[in-house]
Amino acid sequence: MIASNILNYKKYILNNNFKIGFEYLIKENLEDLPYGKYNVNDNILIIKETYDTLYLGETFWEAHEKFIDIQFILNGEEKIAYSPINILNEIVYNNKNDLKILKGEVKSFVHLKNNDFAIFFPEDAHMSGLNPEETRVAVEKIIIKIKIQ
Repeated sequence: MIASNILNYKKYILNNNFKIGFEYLIKENLEDLPYGKYNVNDNILIIKETYDTLYLGETFWEAHEKFIDIQFILNGEEKIAYSPINILNEIVYNNKNDLKILKGEVKSFVHLKNNDFAIFFPEDAHMSGLNPEETRVAVEKIIIKIKIQ
């Protein structure tokens, strides 16, 4: 798992798909992008969503085998719980949606605010959309899903 601010994105360009994904974040007018899913190419999916944050226990651990997630906060803030999948118990894997549901304890949290991002690799379980403090917060987020080659 990597967490940083978009100002530092060049340090995290691991291949051309990361370059395309990060350039999308810095060049596009994301405020005007309608909510939904968009295929950039066969290897990159963009998701724009909005939601209110949740309390720990109202959501679940997830991980992915086929995609790396770059989760970017456009507006708002949230905490994301993180644990390596090898210390969690796998409940189910949905191959069609590339969604692995897990159960277990939180190892750590990352607190993301406007223009911050976190990258989650297949070995990184994450529980996104958690309250940054004691109250719910509205969040606008862009998720870039990069297919593993």
